[in-house]
Amino acid sequence: MTPRPLRIVSLLLLAGACGDEDAPPPDATPADARFIGGALGFTARHYDVAVDLATLHARVDVTLAITSAGNCLSIPFRPAAADEVLLGELPARDVVVADGRLVACSGTGFPVGAEVVLAVSHELPRAVWADSQVGFSTWTDGAGRAFDYLVSWVGGCDRHGPCDSEPSRFATYRFTVDHAEGRQVFCPGTITRTPTRTVCDFAHAGGPTYSTFALMAGDVWDEVPLGDWGGVSATLYDHAETGIAAAFDRGALSGMFSWLSSEFGPYAYGDELRFVTAPTYWAGFEHPGNIVLSDELATGASAYADGLTHVTMHELAHQWAGNHTTLAGTYDFVWKEAMAEYLTYVYEDEHLGTAVAAQTAAAWKAWALYSRFHLVPTGEPALLDYYGDVYGPGPMVLFRQLEARHGRAPVMTALRSLIGGAAPRALSVVEVEQALEDAIGVDLDGYFAGWVHGTGRPRWPRARVTLATVASGTEISVATSTLDDVARGCAFSVRLVGATEFTDVPFDLGLDMQPLVTTVVPLTFEVLEVELDPRAECLIYPATGGKPERGSPERVEPWRVATARRSR
Repeated sequence: MTPRPLRIVSLLLLAGACGDEDAPPPDATPADARFIGGALGFTARHYDVAVDLATLHARVDVTLAITSAGNCLSIPFRPAAADEVLLGELPARDVVVADGRLVACSGTGFPVGAEVVLAVSHELPRAVWADSQVGFSTWTDGAGRAFDYLVSWVGGCDRHGPCDSEPSRFATYRFTVDHAEGRQVFCPGTITRTPTRTVCDFAHAGGPTYSTFALMAGDVWDEVPLGDWGGVSATLYDHAETGIAAAFDRGALSGMFSWLSSEFGPYAYGDELRFVTAPTYWAGFEHPGNIVLSDELATGASAYADGLTHVTMHELAHQWAGNHTTLAGTYDFVWKEAMAEYLTYVYEDEHLGTAVAAQTAAAWKAWALYSRFHLVPTGEPALLDYYGDVYGPGPMVLFRQLEARHGRAPVMTALRSLIGGAAPRALSVVEVEQALEDAIGVDLDGYFAGWVHGTGRPRWPRARVTLATVASGTEISVATSTLDDVARGCAFSVRLVGATEFTDVPFDLGLDMQPLVTTVVPLTFEVLEVELDPRAECLIYPATGGKPERGSPERVEPWRVATARRSR
């Protein structure tokens, strides 16, 4: 015989129902005549999060808008246990924590349109996902200072308490953090402080759980004012030994911020923008209005021309592409990283110099050689396993290759239609494709089928370039193939290099990847070297090369500067 709480779990999690809608619970009284049975449908609108960093005691109050009447709810919840659960201000009944969810019931139930608060007290788990910082953990910086970090990431807010962890969800938040005197806490929203308590009130539209459900605490940072960025007060919180304050390119970064605002609409997160340096796993993280930067960005090696400036601009782009516009689903991850990279590249190209942008594109192409998954992989591998593979091929496939073939203007038109506007929205890769099709005026179904979707390791095109002397000049032939016989077309150049000069000859394989393209050009110099795709316009590699060097790592991590130091 199954105990009643387990029957409730089975009904909710397997059948999606709870109880008989026409019958009150067995212990109902005449006052329970308004009993509404069944599984509650809801939308989470607001999170009120209280955390004591000394004891790790936490309470999360979730304000729910009821969309389907009922008396029992099931919500993602990954702490080990719940100490106290209130539903509609009364102690919940039949509470069960199992299989990453919390089930709780009320004695009466709630109608559609009601606003109900679920309050759960529990211990905040000190745990992270694999070697990342997804979860809650304490790390040590280069000077031995402790840094506490709570990170949700995509689908991870339920690691900290009850949370609707679907990536597409937006909400408002209030964080109340108790901490030792001498510690400084940052979280998204307007901050008020006392010596031992910090409150962050995030009331802005467009706060996705992956980036907004977050907080960090450490020894007091040095406050470095960065000036007024179009009505937004920008501030860097840094420690002197990082070298970041001295290397921070205020002109480039404030310029990027202004450009993003003009292209995609006003900054959505009030009149403050904070940058905080810390020992982080990622080179940067785009918490809304509260960007965290790795404290090794000014000193660590980078494939970009200026790693600190590029990463900071990337995180600025995420304030629009990632935060205000967020992911429709987990496997739409590629578009937000590709878009942040591409927008940074465009700003570099138009404002910081073509050489800076060229180095960025070359880095993408080099990283793409290590891709183990397609940009939208079939089979739904764990996000932590595949997401790092999108940073190189993502901006190349979704934007750079289309720019090379159709021009930058229509690509930017598509981006403005996707992430511009006042209302926050969740966006899928399918919608990105549609916007690009509308702006460019071509059918991209075949292009996306070949370049974006697939199983296993992608097989980027290989090309063999041959030269022949003909009566009218030099004949250049490009023979292209893929190991999986999937057509992946693009446009690029072949550079013919002489002793003192060179010329770039354009080639267009079409969207269906023509296997052989030939052209004839007149030349006034002897060709000493041939370079395939010198401007990194396509993920096409020489047939006899273009492979990772022997001894290279199986996986590259372009989003990372160094390994953060975990203290406990």
